Amino acid sequence: MRQTTMFLLMVAIIFMLSLISCEEPRQDTAGIRVRLADSSPTYDGVLIDVQSVQADFLDDDEGWILLPTNKGTYNLLQLTEGIDTLLANGVLPQGTLNQLRLVLGNENYVVMAQDTLPLAVPSALQPGLKVQVDKMLLTGTDYTLRVDFNSSESIVKIENAGRQYSLKPVVRVISTRTTGA
Repeated sequence: MRQTTMFLLMVAIIFMLSLISCEEPRQDTAGIRVRLADSSPTYDGVLIDVQSVQADFLDDDEGWILLPTNKGTYNLLQLTEGIDTLLANGVLPQGTLNQLRLVLGNENYVVMAQDTLPLAVPSALQPGLKVQVDKMLLTGTDYTLRVDFNSSESIVKIENAGRQYSLKPVVRVISTRTTGA
């Protein structure tokens, strides 16, 4: 009898602890993580200065949503062979995520033969590098979006300009649902 009582007491304690640790369900939102990676290095370094990550939804008149961003200058060549880094982590409304925009700062460089050279960002990219996502985000579900640069195709030598290079991004987004239905 005493063993049965102890067993029932342990089951009740475990049940109560599991109820306490449960999160409140999120309503009409989806968690989002944006990670950065590079797929094919051909330089000694490609440094991009990420100032913010923003999201845009299909059929949304509110404009771009700013995600909490880990600002900084990232060397894409340190983000290869499955290694990535967290750029942004936040919560977005349910709906079709149309695009991400990476707003770049002024500290963008290409490293070749130990020389660090400025990497020009064309004026068309000044409002930010837009990347197509087209992903339906479901309520109560978390997603990871991996922004995968191809640095060997993204860096273009400017003709008749000596050792000057420009950023012409070749990027793909890999989406993974990490929790939820």
